[in-house]
Amino acid sequence: MRERVNKTEGDFYPIDVFFMLSPAERIVETAIRLKRDDLARRLASIMSRCSEKGFEPVSLNLTLREDFVYLACFLKANKASSDLNELFSTLKEEGEIDDYKIRRSPVKDKIFNNLCYPITVDSGRQRMILDDRNGLSFFIKEIHEKYGTGGEAFLYFLGKTRGEISGRIFRSKKITREFLEEDLRSLQAAGWGIAELLDADLDKKFIRVRIYDLYESAAFEGRSSKPRCHFIRGYLEGLFSEFLGVELESNEVKCIAMGDPYCEFVFKKAEST
Repeated sequence: MRERVNKTEGDFYPIDVFFMLSPAERIVETAIRLKRDDLARRLASIMSRCSEKGFEPVSLNLTLREDFVYLACFLKANKASSDLNELFSTLKEEGEIDDYKIRRSPVKDKIFNNLCYPITVDSGRQRMILDDRNGLSFFIKEIHEKYGTGGEAFLYFLGKTRGEISGRIFRSKKITREFLEEDLRSLQAAGWGIAELLDADLDKKFIRVRIYDLYESAAFEGRSSKPRCHFIRGYLEGLFSEFLGVELESNEVKCIAMGDPYCEFVFKKAEST
């Protein structure tokens, strides 16, 4: 197997979640509702006419529902936002858009998405929350430093419980190697890290997973003398235990916190079972 020390470089395209923008000077947040018919032409027309009026998109998000499409965007304004309101009013009269909202931040430092809620995936079927990766990583580091082994046990318990909840959804499904590989891609989709399934002997209940760029270990910057990813270890242990219908035990054998290029976890059937 070819080892890739950093899978984040050059292997993927970037994706910017519609959340905030900084600084916010001359930035306008807009949310537009439009009908689904003739969608490509409508979108092209809206963006073209915004550009003609001096409003350039800097961040876009498109959400499709059964009857309508919702376009959320941050626009850089070279003119007053009143001009944008006039443009959207005209587009609404012409039938190009169904409705719209416009907002400016009261401060110049930053602007957050405040016109669209809730955050969802899977065509609105599952609600999500967002968190700052660095902030979360340092938060976990603080738990390690302040509460020691008690904090580690708590993180493991949280992770395992969370993994069990996720795993129960698919308890009745046929679990294959391909199923595990696709499920592990959820970690990348959520921004946790980039997972790779190294081994999966489902008969012997043995699984080995490697994760690059794992957020939980980032704050330690290779200065730890022991593995630190107790939440994700617990999460995967709980997840796989539910998938396989048997209690597993886990061990983190490599960790970015110790200076390794990735974190690696081994899961096997618990000896007590």
